[in-house]
Amino acid sequence: MNDEKKKILIIEDEEDTAIILKDSLQAAGFRITVAHSGMEGIIRAREIAPDLITLDIKMPGVGGLNFLKRISADEMLNKIPVIVISSFDIEYKRESIKLGATDFLQKPIDFKELARTIKKILKLDQ
Repeated sequence: MNDEKKKILIIEDEEDTAIILKDSLQAAGFRITVAHSGMEGIIRAREIAPDLITLDIKMPGVGGLNFLKRISADEMLNKIPVIVISSFDIEYKRESIKLGATDFLQKPIDFKELARTIKKILKLDQ
């Protein structure tokens, strides 16, 4: 990976899951910011301009699908790749991709697969 750490925004309302995601992605060499709701995610994305976002689907307030709708209409945010991470089924995968998600990973997460997916999307280690 190059010298500058890529910025990842994790949007996850479950504290334990957010901590595990943060720890595993920091260990993989990324700089991490966590948001605990879709609305907070939009605010943090505008503040830090992340290189990639991981997104939970089911959250209070602005949920994952609504978040995807909002950022797809936002010129400042609509180019940021988004990996949806969810325990929900294939229907959510189809809807997420239709709304602009770059990829969809099923919970429970394989953290090595997540890191590989992020590196592939960001064209790192090639």
